[in-house]
Amino acid sequence: TPGQEGGHVVTITVSDPNGARAEQTYNLFAARCSDAPEFTSAPITKARTGVAYEYDVNASTSSGNILYSLEASGVGPGGSVTIVGAGHMGLTHLIIARAMGCSTTILIDPIEERLAVAAEMGATATINPSKEQVKDVVMKLTDGLGTDASIVSVGNVKAIETGLATVRKQGVVNIFGGCPPESLLSIDPNLIHYNEIWLTGTQNANPEHYQRALEVLTRTPFAGRLITSRFTIQDTPKAFEARLQMQGLKAVIDF
Repeated sequence: TPGQEGGHVVTITVSDPNGARAEQTYNLFAARCSDAPEFTSAPITKARTGVAYEYDVNASTSSGNILYSLEASGVGPGGSVTIVGAGHMGLTHLIIARAMGCSTTILIDPIEERLAVAAEMGATATINPSKEQVKDVVMKLTDGLGTDASIVSVGNVKAIETGLATVRKQGVVNIFGGCPPESLLSIDPNLIHYNEIWLTGTQNANPEHYQRALEVLTRTPFAGRLITSRFTIQDTPKAFEARLQMQGLKAVIDF
C-alpha cells in the first residue's frame, strides 16, 4: 500500500497435519508503482489583454519515458551521450544511462548547483555553457568525434542547437523536452545530410519501459538525490514559485 515502499523482511511458515513446520525468510523490496508526472513543456509567460490565454501543457511520468528515450537514441554499453539540461529529467537520463553501461556521459547546464549533482552522480564531465564553449569541450573529450547521441531534456530551441553541435556523424539527436508552441528551429540541411544525423523525438513509452526503468531506479543510490525539497499542500504556491525560479531539482508536495 502507499507509504510502505522500501525493504521488508518476510517470513512464511508452513505446516503439515502432523505438526511439522518449516519457515522461509526473505527480503522483499516494495517500489512505488510510478513516479509523479513531470512537466515536459515550457509555459507561455506573456499574454495580451482581450486575448484568451492558452497554454497546451505536456506532462509525462518520467522514468519509463527516459528509458525509452535512451534506447531510441541507441545509448548502450561503452557508448557516449551528451545530455543537454541537468534538471530532474536530465539527471534521471544520467542515472539510467550509466546503469545501461554508457561509458561517457556529458551534462550541460548553466546552473552550477545542478552540475555539482551531476558530477556527484558520476557524470564523465559537466559543462556550463555560460563559461565554456560547449562544442569545443565535447570535441576535446571525444577525440574530435562528438558523442554517439545527444539528448535534449529541456524544451528550448538553443538547447536543440547544442545537441546538434555535439553529436558525431551518424549519431542521434533526441528532442526529449517539449518546446513552447510556435517555437521555430532553423537547421542547415547539409548538417543533417552530410553528417547523416538522425533527428528524432520521444514522448510516449509503453508499460514495459516503466517496469524496467523502475527496476533500475529502485537499485541506484542516487535516485533519492533528485528530491531536493518537500512542501505541504498549503504551501503549493511556494513549490511553483521555486519551480519558476529554477530552484532545486524535484519537489514533492505532501498531501
